[in-house]
Amino acid sequence: MKYYANDIYPIALVLSKDVESVNKEYYNALQGPEEDIKIGNSQATTYFLTRRTNEYYAMAVGIIFNVEPTTRLKAHEMFHATKMMLDYGVNMPLTDSSEEAYAYLQGWIAECIEDFFKQ
Repeated sequence: MKYYANDIYPIALVLSKDVESVNKEYYNALQGPEEDIKIGNSQATTYFLTRRTNEYYAMAVGIIFNVEPTTRLKAHEMFHATKMMLDYGVNMPLTDSSEEAYAYLQGWIAECIEDFFKQ
């Protein structure tokens, strides 16, 4: 599991190859005491982890990959993460005037995913 903080928006991205490490780290931050993340047979999932505010971020979103992702799978999960981060993290829904912010954030998430899989 690896954590990335964004330099522009008060949001974080958590990338992992297993559910257990994310559940262990974020268990208390999820919606309820029984709210473990479960992804079953999916290749990957994007999950809203927390709105817990600390000195670095107002919210965190996680992407958990069960498999070595294809380009298509990465793009799919990047869209979900971007939408969650901007809709809920900074209250910026996708519109014509927010399109550049969405494009920037998707590029940042792409770089984070590339870094994560170089480990």
